[in-house]
Amino acid sequence: MTTDSGNPRHDRQDPWDTTLIKLRQATDNGHRTDLDDALEAFGTSRDELQAELEAHPLRDS
Repeated sequence: MTTDSGNPRHDRQDPWDTTLIKLRQATDNGHRTDLDDALEAFGTSRDELQAELEAHPLRDS
């Protein structure tokens, strides 16, 4: 188990992180999805999300 040392170098040395980075590099085709296109794919928009946030503001715990 890795402890959080607060050291970014230490965090990068975690074997799971290294594996994930290598996997992402191997499978990345360079394609990026625009945020608005992704929202549209889920049937929403920035305006709808903004209205939802205004209707139900986050509360401090």
